[in-house]
Amino acid sequence: METTSSHFIFHGAVVLMAALLYGAPYAEAIKSGAIAQLVNSWRVAHQSLCLAQY
Repeated sequence: METTSSHFIFHGAVVLMAALLYGAPYAEAIKSGAIAQLVNSWRVAHQSLCLAQY
């Protein structure tokens, strides 16, 4: 039972870390005034992984 719980926690941590890493280019696209399509694609990548945790 403990190994299953450990696997779930590890997987959640990896996915959340990837979501946080996708937040950096998203913020950079917003700050640099990139085109709306680019900003929206980074937003989708960032938020879809964040929401997948719940």
